[in-house]
Amino acid sequence: ERSRGLLLASLGCNDGAIVDFAKTYGFEAARHHRQFELRRRELSSLLSQAKQALGVSALDVDWDSVSHEEAIACCAKLIERAGSLNPPKGLAPLVNGMHVRISGDFELTNDGAILIPHNFEME
Repeated sequence: ERSRGLLLASLGCNDGAIVDFAKTYGFEAARHHRQFELRRRELSSLLSQAKQALGVSALDVDWDSVSHEEAIACCAKLIERAGSLNPPKGLAPLVNGMHVRISGDFELTNDGAILIPHNFEME
């Protein structure tokens, strides 16, 4: 998985082929892994900031329908549009205490989570 910086080899691969593969792609894998970790930390920080700004009980991402880049952009937009509880303004008073999940579409799940599309628009 190049985007995560993983080197994958089959079980039947001989030692020489593994060494050659690691020599050829090891630096690239390490670079991809560093980039992946930077994006992961950035997203974790933004999720935490957005959760606090909105006052939600939980904020997570539906990884089956949203990329890291889309989740990062959505978190930034959520923080920007959070507003305040007192006086009531923006998104915060609407979602305070709820479980919100960044997804591909609007939906209410059976467990009460509110799914919002990563590319939501506010009027």
